[in-house]
Amino acid sequence: MLQCIHEPVAAEEAAIARDIATSHWRLNRVRAAEDNLFALRTGTTADSGIAGDNVQTADAIHIASAFAEQSKTFDLLSGYERRIQRSLESNRKQLQHLQAVRKVAEATALEEAMLLRRYAQENNEVYDPEGEARANGGFLFQIEVLDAAILRAYRLKMARTTLDFSKLPSPAIRNGEKPAARAA
Repeated sequence: MLQCIHEPVAAEEAAIARDIATSHWRLNRVRAAEDNLFALRTGTTADSGIAGDNVQTADAIHIASAFAEQSKTFDLLSGYERRIQRSLESNRKQLQHLQAVRKVAEATALEEAMLLRRYAQENNEVYDPEGEARANGGFLFQIEVLDAAILRAYRLKMARTTLDFSKLPSPAIRNGEKPAARAA
């Protein structure tokens, strides 16, 4: 499930996403081990007379006793947790970097494929999406996607060159809201 959140595309991204998911699982396991050490001490030791009838005080005494008796184990768990956390952060940064690089390459490949598709149309040539994918590093864009992107780019260009944005109503009016009354 955690792998899906990171939306890996390439094999390397998927491997790092798996490492991130594994690190989360390992962190949860370390935290559960720590909680279980405290619970074990609380459940197997008689209440101290110091606590009286106060359950919270008794639990606090048990936790302090568990920590004092097993401080080396808790230190080891803390060390494991820190190492796992560092690995997790390193993997997150590496995945973000890989995805950013891929997205830039994909945007460049889309722009180039749009240009080549349009050139092929204007020159009565056949555009080959698979051939373009081999040339651009593996980004395959279906003709329907390219045609829609070309049309959108054209419409945006026309809108930018023909519309006078100074004459458009404010965003509030476009959303159906009444303009604010001006103070006299």
